[in-house]
This record gives sequence, structure tokens and C-alpha cells, in this order.
Amino acid sequence: KLLWLKRIKTPLPETAPNMSWAYQELAKLGGWKDTKRTGRASLKVLWQGWLKLQAILEGYDLAKSLESDL
Repeated sequence: KLLWLKRIKTPLPETAPNMSWAYQELAKLGGWKDTKRTGRASLKVLWQGWLKLQAILEGYDLAKSLESDL
């Protein structure tokens, strides 16, 4: 859900996106541009995207906990 809201910035769809979408969006979050038009991202880029998504999630959790304290 968080990946969708971060990358697409629209309300969530009725059905969940497929794994191909998640793969590409996670790679884009890691800096992948697909300049060679292969459609394949490296493990390094996927890992960077995953770490960035984890940082976003930590920020979301922190903001939510601060909101509940008020």
C-alpha cells in the first residue's frame, strides 16, 4: 500500500497490483531507469529500493506514533 501511495499518488485500486508492477516500482525507487530497455533491474538496485521503502515505512510509523501522542 505504501509503495502504491508513494509512487502513484492516487487512491488504492480495488484489486492489488501484480508482482511485475511491484518489481518495477521497487526498482524505480532504487534509481533504476531501464535505459537499455531490458526490463530487468539488478539486485543492487532492488536492494536500494527496498532499503528506501523501509526508511519511508519507518518515517510513516514514527509520524503515526507522534500523531497518537497528541
